[in-house]
Amino acid sequence: MRLRIHLLSDSAFGRGDGIAGLLNSEVEHDALTGLPFIKGRTVKGLLVEACADLLYALTIGGNPALADFNTAAHKLFGVPGSRLEDTGCLHIGSALLADDLRQHLHAIQTYTPQQVLQAFTAVRHQTAVDAEQGKPLDGTLRATRVVVRNTVFYAQLHSEQALTSTDEQLLAACAHAVKRGGQNRTRGLGALAVTLTDVSGDPLAAFIQQIGGAV
Repeated sequence: MRLRIHLLSDSAFGRGDGIAGLLNSEVEHDALTGLPFIKGRTVKGLLVEACADLLYALTIGGNPALADFNTAAHKLFGVPGSRLEDTGCLHIGSALLADDLRQHLHAIQTYTPQQVLQAFTAVRHQTAVDAEQGKPLDGTLRATRVVVRNTVFYAQLHSEQALTSTDEQLLAACAHAVKRGGQNRTRGLGALAVTLTDVSGDPLAAFIQQIGGAV
């Protein structure tokens, strides 16, 4: 079971540092290969946020399925501030580029890590503007590296417990509910389409049928 993460727009999953004089924010990437990736804990954070929104919507709507999905949420993601024995059973690996692409680049060994990184990314510049004078404010120019749109990542999922159909339904709905991620998600970056794959049936459709609505 895994997540397919399709970047619908340029996206900046930064690693918290930059390159002096060149970049204010660098994307997560493998220093040995140059291949960009998204940390597993970042992916999990997006799913947990989406899960909280879904459960809140079910609470407001008084949906009778809420109790079952609350139980599934605690099983998958744990309880905030919980003890070790109350942590979630779901483990999410880093989201990587497709296996065949990574294997091909490793086999040919033609390109340097920097060339590989540049092939999947671009640098975007932004600055604050003086509203009265209509000119850029001094010292506000920022350069951010982004992974270009239409790049697809895959994150492997592993559960320490067998997942029920309700667990899979909630997980599929959480994935579908993730629409943006990364830096500057409110400024045009980070539009995502996330789907749960390698599962039997259609757990998202089952979730919609279970709650009697659409997500």
